[in-house]
Amino acid sequence: MTDPNEHLDFILRHAERLGATEVAVRLIDSRSFQHRFAKNVVTVSKQWSERKIQVFLAFQNRVASTSIQTTDRNLTEKVIKATAKVAQNSEPSPFFAGLNPERHNSAELKDAYDPKILDYVEKSGEHVNMAIQIAQENGAKRSAGVFLFGTSRIIGRTSHDISYEYRRSTYEFNIRSFVSEEASGQGLTTGVLLSKIENRIRKAAEQAGTLARLSQNPKMGSPGQYDVILSPIVAADLLGNLGSAANPLLIMMNFSPLGDKIGSQILPEFVNIYDWGNVPEGLSSAPFDFEGVNRQKTPIVEDGVLKNLIHNYSSAKLMGAKSTGNGELIDFGGSQILAPAPTNIVFDNGDHSFEELLEIESDERPVIYVTSNWYTRWTNMVESTFSTIPRDGMFLIENGEIGQPVKKLRISENLLEMCKRITAFGKDQQQIHWWEVEVPTFISSVRISDVRFTAATK
Repeated sequence: MTDPNEHLDFILRHAERLGATEVAVRLIDSRSFQHRFAKNVVTVSKQWSERKIQVFLAFQNRVASTSIQTTDRNLTEKVIKATAKVAQNSEPSPFFAGLNPERHNSAELKDAYDPKILDYVEKSGEHVNMAIQIAQENGAKRSAGVFLFGTSRIIGRTSHDISYEYRRSTYEFNIRSFVSEEASGQGLTTGVLLSKIENRIRKAAEQAGTLARLSQNPKMGSPGQYDVILSPIVAADLLGNLGSAANPLLIMMNFSPLGDKIGSQILPEFVNIYDWGNVPEGLSSAPFDFEGVNRQKTPIVEDGVLKNLIHNYSSAKLMGAKSTGNGELIDFGGSQILAPAPTNIVFDNGDHSFEELLEIESDERPVIYVTSNWYTRWTNMVESTFSTIPRDGMFLIENGEIGQPVKKLRISENLLEMCKRITAFGKDQQQIHWWEVEVPTFISSVRISDVRFTAATK
């Protein structure tokens, strides 16, 4: 097998021979495992290995990128040559001002890799069966979901004589439990360390089964204004967008509501949000970004005030700022560009128990608890208007306790206006990542007043 370090050096040399003025390459060797289950039975178990090499080429300010799945040198030469031609024939990029030229010392990275995960395959199947049983014990009749885990080795090089290497491991467990088609609940857990995984899977399964049992015989919900409690799953999908929107690329393209909000109070004073690129157990944590800049903890919102945007080297240089270690190759219009990208969005944990969130007075508005949501759609991203459909258990809160389940409601709101009405955060912080939440987000349950619900059509 070709030595990966030698192959990356070969790509760098070959690109420079073709005239590239700056080059960055990153190799990702990954090994993944997956269990899918439905109707209380594991239906698919598989494992696979993948090698991907990401290449970024610059000819002054004309740029192009590609991904390669082979270490065959002849094929690699052809791909690099074709990519160089694309860059040379492209228009100058308004978003590129060079690659990071400075070497950085290795950033501290805690709880990012568990070598035991490769020996976890047999036990993982037992944990899936355990989860199905726990969901049944808590009232579910059937459960379905997916359990994905694995490890990766990442090696990077740039033409500025910068190199880095590190290892990662991750797991993601998602379960939906059912009593009937109208009575369901979701539980999920994500992380890195196997020492915590069994208890987390137990908790996710217990939550899914309990919510499914409680959500039997839902009644039609009434459109109107409610005080709402969002579970971490829903809060991550909605409020997590504030962290992702603090991106100069999105602002320049009118895809962010934060363009003119730097220095403005956009949240209550007790809310702090970070882009934390090396947070312990973060699914996206790493010591370096694609350009070899240290990942870091960047305050996005401090005491409710929007303080900072995330940056890679180019966006920082163009805007007179400093890189925050957020340089990545991101998908854009069918290709990839080097730009700022969020890592892990982290909200400070709150100080309210879940029971206390239920008991907060509501100014005579009804109170509703939303545990899961799908199909979040932005009607106007700059104005931050959106709608989303609650799924699985949704309940009216009656006398400070979970009461009548309801169905067929949609949240139709303005994110920035809704955020001003946050009244409390729970202390049940959880990392959320699944198909509705693409950026790993650490957040707790959230209480918000005067939220608009309309009739759902699905």
